[in-house]
Amino acid sequence: MSGYIGEAETIRGWFLTEWDSGVPIHIYENTKFTDKPDDAIWARLRVLSRDAYPAAIGGPTIRYRHDGDIILEIFAPESIGDGAARALADTACAIIRGREDGGIVVWTARAIPLGVRDGWYRINVIGSFSRDEDFALQS
Repeated sequence: MSGYIGEAETIRGWFLTEWDSGVPIHIYENTKFTDKPDDAIWARLRVLSRDAYPAAIGGPTIRYRHDGDIILEIFAPESIGDGAARALADTACAIIRGREDGGIVVWTARAIPLGVRDGWYRINVIGSFSRDEDFALQS
């Protein structure tokens, strides 16, 4: 599978098969998250597509490079400290760091503590990726 749906499904697949922390994770955007706890740690996965630009020109096709970000938002009740959230950030980074799969290459993985908001301590794990896709030249 290629395109934006393919990139999202590939990345979601990594977390569906490798997220073994026991912590509920919301994998599919724009869906109801029925497992979200009110008083325990949980996570939300987002796949953000960014720019696409020509990476190679020649012959009957043009190769476009598509950049994007994998964002795993981790939420922990503000009263339990940051240790559990940081441990989950390590787990998420291990899933995506240096990954090459399904035409996707993850270039960086980092965890960014965001502090407390609305009663939740938050850390975002961000992995920047690219994928290439060939398109036929229009005549």
